[in-house]
Amino acid sequence: MSFAKVLLAGAAISALCIGSAAARAMPEIHLASTIGNKAIHLKSSTIGHSKTQVRQPGKKNHYTVTLTFSGNFNTSTAYKNPIPLPAYTWYSSATCSEAAKEKIKYTKDSHAKIQKTTSTGSISGCTGTTFTFYGANYILKDKKAKSDSFTGNLTGQTTGYKLDLVENFNFAFN
Repeated sequence: MSFAKVLLAGAAISALCIGSAAARAMPEIHLASTIGNKAIHLKSSTIGHSKTQVRQPGKKNHYTVTLTFSGNFNTSTAYKNPIPLPAYTWYSSATCSEAAKEKIKYTKDSHAKIQKTTSTGSISGCTGTTFTFYGANYILKDKKAKSDSFTGNLTGQTTGYKLDLVENFNFAFN
């Protein structure tokens, strides 16, 4: 199974996206992921993590989704060769629009260069709308590395909601 398929399968299994612990109904907020030219729609559910239990006047509800990816690579294959990481966008299926102020960050990495990327594409059900997907390429620069761990974070905002995707990556090299 290719690394891209492993990442996509992990995203599909791990993504019990965005849920509300608040008393009011959750809007149609979704997370979509892509690697290469394949897109996956990670639909919201009623299971998830809400940092704000009850909406406080003047404060946004905060929704966090956490995904963890693990992989083993041959050092000679990974060394100086870009490994595409998943790319994501937050969007509303009701309006076919992206969340505002989307931004992705990755932790500093002593073993690799993490090169941020963006790509554009469509999402099923949103005909005629082009979305921007935020991701990265992982480029191993330390031949002696035995393992590597880093974190990615995609943030965005919609009316009344602060959105936060946390990606934990754990790689081993042999």
